[in-house]
Amino acid sequence: LPQPHEMAPWPYRWLALPICVAQYDFPVDSCACHIFYEHWVQIQLVISKVLTPDFPEKVLDEKSGVREAIAFDSCQDLRKVKNSLAWTVSTAAQTDCSPGQMSTFIMCSQLALLKNDFELALMYSEIANYQLPFASNCMDPGQWTIRPEDVLENHRKMLRFSLEFPRGDLTRDQVKRLLWQPVTGDRGGK
Repeated sequence: LPQPHEMAPWPYRWLALPICVAQYDFPVDSCACHIFYEHWVQIQLVISKVLTPDFPEKVLDEKSGVREAIAFDSCQDLRKVKNSLAWTVSTAAQTDCSPGQMSTFIMCSQLALLKNDFELALMYSEIANYQLPFASNCMDPGQWTIRPEDVLENHRKMLRFSLEFPRGDLTRDQVKRLLWQPVTGDRGGK
C-alpha cells in the first residue's frame, strides 16, 4: 500500500507542512502561556483584582491584603544578578508568556516601592518595559487587564521621577504617586 504522502500529487504534499509547524508554538509564540499555565492564570487573576484605579490606597492599607496578593511571586534583588541581560533580553525573547513575565516584573516593581527601594522599583519597571514589544500583541483585555498604555505611562512616571528624585528615602506621598495607576481618559492618567 502507498503511504499517505505518496498518494497526494507533489504540489499538495507541502500543504501538510504548515499544519505540522503550527503545532509547535514555543518559542515562536510569546503569547501561548502553556508552560507554567496555572501560574500565569493566577497572575491574571491577581492583576485583574488588584491593579485597579484604587490600587495605591489599597496597597498602602496594610489590612487590605493587596500586598500579600502581589507578593506571591519571588522578586530577586536584580542588583545582585551579575548578567543583566539574563533579566532583560533573554527573558523577553525566550518566554512563552510575555504578558505574564511583564506582569510579574510590574508587581515586583510595586513591592520594591513599598519597601522604599526606588532604584530596584525602577529596574523592575525597565524590565517590564523591555517585555512590552513582545507582550503587547498578547494583551487581550479579557485575559490581561493591564494595557500597553498603562505599562508605558507608569514607566514614564517613574523615569520622570528618577530625574527629579534626590537619593534617599521616599515619603509616603511620593510612594503613593509612583504606585501603579491605570491610564484613564485622554490625559494619560494625569
